[in-house]
Amino acid sequence: MCKRFEKISAVFLSLVLLLCACLLGSCGRSQAGSDKGYTASTVRIAYGFAFLSSAMHIMEIRGILQKYLPEGVSVEYSNLLNFNNIREAMVSGSVDIGAMNNISIISALENDLPLLILSSGVGVSAKMFSVNEEIKSLDDIGGSHKIALSNLGGMYHFSLMLQSKELYGDSQKYSNNLVVMPYAEMMASISAKTVDCAVLTSPYIQQVEESGEYPEILDLTPILTKYKMGDVIVANKDFHEKNPLLIEAMNNAVAEAMDYMNNQPQEASVLLADFYGTGEDPASLEALIKMLPPSMELSESSYDSLASFMYEIDMLPAPPKKFSELPNYETIPKVA
Repeated sequence: MCKRFEKISAVFLSLVLLLCACLLGSCGRSQAGSDKGYTASTVRIAYGFAFLSSAMHIMEIRGILQKYLPEGVSVEYSNLLNFNNIREAMVSGSVDIGAMNNISIISALENDLPLLILSSGVGVSAKMFSVNEEIKSLDDIGGSHKIALSNLGGMYHFSLMLQSKELYGDSQKYSNNLVVMPYAEMMASISAKTVDCAVLTSPYIQQVEESGEYPEILDLTPILTKYKMGDVIVANKDFHEKNPLLIEAMNNAVAEAMDYMNNQPQEASVLLADFYGTGEDPASLEALIKMLPPSMELSESSYDSLASFMYEIDMLPAPPKKFSELPNYETIPKVA
């Protein structure tokens, strides 16, 4: 009886030990799963359909991000109408990573929206052309003249304000001359000569220059470059905190896309022209890539100067934080 009891006890003890080992192993796997560096099964990315977001477009066209994502994680791309739509989608949590301009992200951060900067993106160019034969320079623009612009509060409006401030000490010098209209209407107004000047970006710059009919009176590209205005790649804060491995994959993919554009601009421009499907000349896109080589680095001084200007024109509710005070400052690529 005792021996039988001893055998039963030994078997029972073995089963208990085996069960403990299984539980410990299960706990170990569960812990490993929670520490894998991500919780999302899909990365949802939004961008605008313009050259400004071309690094993101190349990333999608060439399937670059998929190479860096863990097995089982997919990616979804969507094209939203404007930066405000992208920002709203990211704040609501329906988009994880998006591309927006410097002005939009500074405004968002100063209003404590749950977004974090990942990197810079692609720069932009803009020029002002005269439609009125009497206007040879900015000095010739009078109070009744109309300057066509795609929107108010955007990069091209800001570039005109900043240029006016540098030249005349008055950022609002031309505020009463501005007439807002979409580019298609603007090009029709130029042909009909119902506006006196127009601020254009690519590919409309090339179309006007090729016509040879309307002289350029101001190149806004240098002021845009000075303030490093352009694309900024941003993440939803909650997604950023829960998915560090996916954020790392995104940064690696953006870096590869930009390297490709800088090293193979002709090939990249052909892909982009086909992607846009608007008949845009690949040579014009190639020239843009070479003129404004994509870079992930942001400039602290440019960021701070632009934020200060936004406060100066009452676009921000309070004096802005310094770039160095951003919560993920250490991880943002910066100009040395």
